[in-house]
Formats: sequence, structure tokens, C-alpha cells
Amino acid sequence: MIRSVPQLPLSLVWADDDLHEFVVYASSEHFSGATSVYVAPGDMSKLASRLKSMLQLLQEADPTFVRKDMHAETAINAKGFEVDFLRRMQEGDDPHPFKLSAAEDELWPVMAERAKILTEAPCFQHVVIGATGKMAVMHTISPVTFVEFKRWLADRPNREPAKRRRDALQAQTVQSLMDEGLLHAP
Repeated sequence: MIRSVPQLPLSLVWADDDLHEFVVYASSEHFSGATSVYVAPGDMSKLASRLKSMLQLLQEADPTFVRKDMHAETAINAKGFEVDFLRRMQEGDDPHPFKLSAAEDELWPVMAERAKILTEAPCFQHVVIGATGKMAVMHTISPVTFVEFKRWLADRPNREPAKRRRDALQAQTVQSLMDEGLLHAP
């Protein structure tokens, strides 16, 4: 059976003899975005190499990330840090399953009960500082939504006990940061 793979539409918006500007669009009912990519004439093959898979993007931050065995929705690094890719439950004619890109080793988001509240959550941005002192802006969901979702997971009787404890601790940690004024939720 052939499965459809999401495509990223490209539009040529400007060109001269030295450079072409393409806009790459990505969107769903909960997200949309666009970015410009500049390519010299004759270098279209290089454009494809600039459009990376989600796993490759994680590997830019930490080259030890790989797709976890038997868990196509999870990337794991050498220290055991895992990144799961969730999607809301299938609605209407949503493709299922689907990969995040056409890359052979790409991740496949897994449908998760109540994940729709995550995809519809208010956006949240916060400056974070790494152990090396390097700063970045973290783009994520509202901490209030995160706490609500993690508490719900922790209360699920059919969830593995270790995951329930982890979910409760994550909710408690983020709630404490908000209570202490160290994290200002919108």
C-alpha cells in the first residue's frame, strides 16, 4: 500500500540572473509558516538538501539522536533523552499514518488521546539559558496547558506507573515555576 507523504510547496517569488528566491510553505489546521530560500540558478538540487527531516534537525543540536527502535514516533539521544512526536486523533480525511518528511529515517507522529489540546494550545515563548551560557528563545505551548495535560496523563489508570510518576513530576515542576514567578504564563 502506498502512503502519502506530506509535501512542502515551493513558490518562485523573485529571480534575476544571479539568484532565485523561493518561499517554502508548511501548514495544517493548527500551524502555518513560510520561509524564504535563496538558490543560485542551476543549484536546484542543492535546495532539496537544505530541506531537512525532523530527525536531521534534532541531529544538528545533538548528533547522537536516532529514531528509537520499535518507536517510529520517538527520537532518542545517547544520554537517553527522548523526543516524542504526537498528533491529534484522526479527523475526517486526515492522512494516517504519515511521516514528517520524505526522508527514509524520518519520524512518524503517533496519534494521542487529547493531543488536540496541545495542537490548539496558546503559543508560549521564553528565553532559556543553557549550561554553556548560550541563550535561545524557546517556542512551545502554554505552561498552563502543559500542566493540565500532564496531570491528566498522570491520572490515567491504564498508563504505565513509571510514566505516570514522570508526568506528575513534570506537571509539579512547571507548576512550581509558575507559582514562584519564575515562569510567567500568558
